[in-house]
Formats: sequence, C-alpha cells, structure tokens
Amino acid sequence: MRNKISTLINIVGLSLGMACSFLTLLYVIGEFSYEKNQINRDQIFRVLTSDQNRGDMNVFAINYGALASILKEEFPEVEKASVLESRVNRPFYVRTDKEYNLEKGVVYEVYPDYFDIFTVPILQGNPMHLIDDPQSIVLSKEMAFKYFGDQDPMGKSIFFQYDSEDIGLTVTGIMDKLPGKSGFNPDFITRFDPKRYEAYMGWDFVIFEVYLRLSQNADIPLLEKKLNDLGKKYHPEGKQLYQLQNAKDFYLESEHIYGSHIAKGNKLSMLVFSGIGILILLIACINYIILATAESTLRYKEIGIKKVVGANRIGLISQIQMESLFIALLSLPLALIIVERSKGLISSFFGQEFADSYSGNWPFIIGFIVITLLVGSISGSYISLHLSRLKPIDILVTRNPRKGNPSLLRKVLIGFQLLIFVVLFTSVTIIQKQIKYALNLHPEFELENLLIINDDQQRISNLDVFKTELEKHPDIELVSSAFSNIMSRNRWSNGASTTNEPDKSVFIEQYYVDKDYIETLKIDIKAGRSFITEESDKHTGVILNSTAVNSLNLTDPVGKTIITKTMFDNTEKEYEKIGVTDDFISGTVHRGIGPVLLFSRTPTVPARHIAVRLKNQLSESGRIHIQDVWSNLTEGKPIELHFMDELFQELYKRKYYFKDSDLFHCPGNLHFMPWLIRSLTVCGPKEKQRNWYP
Repeated sequence: MRNKISTLINIVGLSLGMACSFLTLLYVIGEFSYEKNQINRDQIFRVLTSDQNRGDMNVFAINYGALASILKEEFPEVEKASVLESRVNRPFYVRTDKEYNLEKGVVYEVYPDYFDIFTVPILQGNPMHLIDDPQSIVLSKEMAFKYFGDQDPMGKSIFFQYDSEDIGLTVTGIMDKLPGKSGFNPDFITRFDPKRYEAYMGWDFVIFEVYLRLSQNADIPLLEKKLNDLGKKYHPEGKQLYQLQNAKDFYLESEHIYGSHIAKGNKLSMLVFSGIGILILLIACINYIILATAESTLRYKEIGIKKVVGANRIGLISQIQMESLFIALLSLPLALIIVERSKGLISSFFGQEFADSYSGNWPFIIGFIVITLLVGSISGSYISLHLSRLKPIDILVTRNPRKGNPSLLRKVLIGFQLLIFVVLFTSVTIIQKQIKYALNLHPEFELENLLIINDDQQRISNLDVFKTELEKHPDIELVSSAFSNIMSRNRWSNGASTTNEPDKSVFIEQYYVDKDYIETLKIDIKAGRSFITEESDKHTGVILNSTAVNSLNLTDPVGKTIITKTMFDNTEKEYEKIGVTDDFISGTVHRGIGPVLLFSRTPTVPARHIAVRLKNQLSESGRIHIQDVWSNLTEGKPIELHFMDELFQELYKRKYYFKDSDLFHCPGNLHFMPWLIRSLTVCGPKEKQRNWYP
C-alpha cells in the first residue's frame, strides 16, 4: 500500500513539473514562430531609420513616403516594395447600406506589391489584381460576414468614414488569416492613395512603414550602404542612418524599435518564464529523489538477492532507471491534460501566447520526449547509483548497509528546494507589488472624474457648440480638447533646441491642446502661465514640463525661446516658452517621464480627443445628456466614452511583466535584490530614458 501511495505522489509531482516545462516549451516555440508561414520570409525586409538631426539615436520602423517607390526604381535587388500605413486602435466608421458602425478593426493602406511581399491567403478574388483599382478593398472573412452576412460580398460597396472623409470602396477580395503567428493579419486592406498623403510623400516626414522583397542573392550589407548613399542624395541636409531588418526578426528583435504597428516580443520575459518552468521541473525531480531515498531501505533485500544470483551493477542501474522512466511515462498523459486545461487560463492571466497546437509541432513533440526522458533519468539517477553499489554481504548481514549519508543528501536537497521556493516566491511577490504599484501610481494629474470622448473621426465640426452644450449639465465642470490623448499611442516627437545651443537637440514629445486642457486635467503650473485666447499663443507660445526644461538646461525658462519642428510644419521655428508644468506621465510608467512640449491647438489642428471634467460622478442623466448632444451634432453616430482611470489601469493589465528597468528607483524597493529580480519591475530607468515615436 505504501509503495502505491508513494508511486501516486511521484506521478502527480512529476506531472505538475512536466506540465510547467511543456507550457514553457509551448510559449518559447510560440515566440520563435512569428512569420514562420511567410513563404518569402527570408526575402522580406523592412527599412529602419535613425535620425541624428533629432539629437537621438533611437531606431524607428517608419520612413519617408517617397522611399518605397525610389528603392524599387533604382535598386535591382528590390523586387517588390510597398509602403504600409496602418490604422490600429484608432476607431473609424464603416457601413454598407445601413447606418455607420463604430469599427476598431485593423486597416492597411498599401501598394499592390504588398500581396507579392507577404503571404495573404485569398479565399475569393484574383490574387494578381486585388487592389489595382484605387477604390478597391479586401476584407477578412470575419469582416465579410459581419457586414454582408451570408451574402456574397464580391463586387458590393462598403463605405469608410475616417479623418472627416467619406470613402466608398468596392470589395474585390476576401482573405483568411495567415496560419500560425504573424503580425500581419489585418481586417481590411485598401490601396494606398498618395494624393491623400500628398504632404507626407516627400523627404520631410517619417510616417510610413516601408517593406521590401529582395532578390535571393541580395547582398544586404552592400544594399544598406547603397541605401544610405541614396538618403544623402535625396535628403542631403539629413543625417539619417538606414538599416534592413529581416522578417524573422520583426518580433523578437524589435524591443527598442519604435513606430511599428506590429507586436514586439520580450526576450527577458521568455528567459524568466523558461527559468521558472525549469525550476519547477527540478523541484519535481528532487521530490522524487527524496521520496525514493527515504524508501530505499525497503529494497535492500531485493537488491541483495539479485546480486547473489548474479545481477551486475549495470543491470541493476538499468532496472531502476527503467522504473523511473516508466513512472515518468505514466506522468506524461496527466501532464498533457494539465497543459491542455490550463493553457487558456495561463495565457489570459499572464498575457503570454502559446504555440497553437501539438499536431505537427515537431519542436514540441521532440521537446516533450526529451523532457520525459530527462525527468526519468534524473529522478532515478541517485537511487540507482546508491542501491547498485551495495555489497550483498553487507545487505544480508547488517540489513542496513548504508553507504555514505542519505539523510545528509535529503537535507541538502530539501535545502535546495527551499532556496528555489524562496526565489520563486520572491519573484512573484515583486511582480505582484509592481502590479499594485503601477495600478496605484499617480500620473500627476487627476484621473478621477475625468471622462474621455474619442473623436478620432472628427465628427464634431463645431467644438465650441459641443463644449457649451455639455457644460450646461450640472455634472460637468469643464470641457477641453486635444489632438491626441496623452494616455494613447498616438503621440508625436521631434527634436528641440535652444537659441543658445542650436546644435544640441533634445527629443521631445509634442501635444496640441486647447486653452482649458491643463486645467481640465488639473496639471499644476510651476512657472509662467497656461494658454489663453491670445492670437500669439496659437502660433508662438509653448509650455514645457520640468523634465524638458532640465533636458534643455534652462535655468529661467519662462520667456526664453526654443527651436523645433512640428508634425504639421516640418520647418524649424522659434517658440516662446510661456509656462512650465509639473512632470506628468504620458503613456505608461515603463517609459519613464520624458520631456514634453505643449502647443496651443489651432482650428487647423484636428481635435481627436475631448476631455470632460466632472464635478463628481457621472449620473445617468449626465450620460444621456452627453450622448444626446453628441448625437445631435454627429447625425446619430455612435459615441466612444471612457473614464481616464480605466484607460490608465488598462495600460498595465497587459504590460506589467518583465520590463527592463531599475528597481533602485522605485518607491519602497529592496536594494539587495539581484539583477534578475530587479528586471521584473515596472519602474522607469534612471539613465537613458527611451523616447517613443507616435
């Protein structure tokens, strides 16, 4: 009975350890499998750029609008080339013959070459001529069903409404998702229209991703040199550096590449999860050894008799190892069941994706065979060596012929287990504290009672009327607008310098806000003043945060002049600093607090983001009032409402784990934690803060 119980304990323990290892293996395989199913993966590259003119050497995945066409024309190694303008997490309106629907799907605007660069499974339509017509569109099968149901969507019309523009398109193709993992699975693909982006098609703005399919014999280093020579030819005043990145590196080698629309992997996260899986498997093997060692006395007589009748040591070692391997094999089905049952839960909890399936997944199949064999070998290694070296005479005479000190071994193994447990527990505790720290972090503006209205499609043509009507309700204290939400990814950065040091450029985030925005968010003014309605503010007045002041080495910033370009005017101009704000978090805490510059939003700058400060909580009548005012001014278009504190917390639900940062600069952190534990934190680094592009 005792052997049955111990065997059951061993099977359960090994199953749990193996399940953790299998989950880790699935995760690692999944991380390395991105773009695996792109037929031309080895030939697919994107052009990366860094701009020393901005005083920054960060690398960006966005480039000049003119680059793709020129590369295809002048470089024979470039077989196909396409720009890619993506609309991700930016809602827009879509309709067929019904009313507009607020859509959050992913839209690609590309050249026809896109379909020759990337693998796109086409279900309907001519793969050679999908977007030859500028008014054509290719839908995913999910979107085709959503908007056309059981009808054949081919040749039918669908209407897009974004950026205050109504676009009628004809469905020319239906596509499926690319099997496996890929960053290129849009919901809509349309023809890129250079006329819509005429102002951005030269050598003034880096805004579009550029993808290439190169010839198989292309010399990449030589091509990069030619590319940089080309940049000097068409952009002689610039100091851009270009490089080519292969598709197999898009996911795992892009952690510090900015401006890309596709997801990025985290090698540190992969390393830590793999380490945890190995440690848990090791604990399971140690448990097996401890239990087997404790019960080894029950096998002395068996081993003695076998040696008397002629059993050799190799035969005994093989027998005991086979027994361990058999238990490991018995643990395998249970481990796979645990993996299958827990995969979805763990994936959603940690935000980690696993390989899609086991079927045909040879790396996983080979991996779990190897893990099973290792578990069996490691688990039975000590006990087989210990029992096989006993002498028959010692066994039969003393009946307790211990060689060495098994009890000491058990103590060592238990101590090692305890150490592993402490490491795992400490890691989990640190992660938990960091999550709590991030979720409770004050961004230095008031999150509570702040309502956000997304007007990315600029449905509100008269903001003054909208503001006046909203403020009539007793729930609403103040209404303001900005080009982009400071908690979103839609941000723009540019180099700025002072008149005293014009050659020393600092990379600064730029935001366009109206005169009430700072007050609406309740950001403190440290020096100077906020924006007013004076015409001078609209064109020459700017406000900096404290970090920007320090970055520019300004001791008395108010009234001083800075030189910068803007996203709407690529010409360097001088702007007077009229005020300085306290530092506040824009984006997530992982980025740290960087330099920020605020412009006064003019009527020519779109107001995509509307902030509503509530006096207290939003009542039902207040919500109805906002919806009614919106509906009256937008012809019944759906409204997108969020509370700022919800948006702030949502940023950390997906991004709390394994950020490369410095624990020493987080409040309440323990200074003696090793680097691996420090790497689990979410606090911003002390040195070299990364600047993000829009």
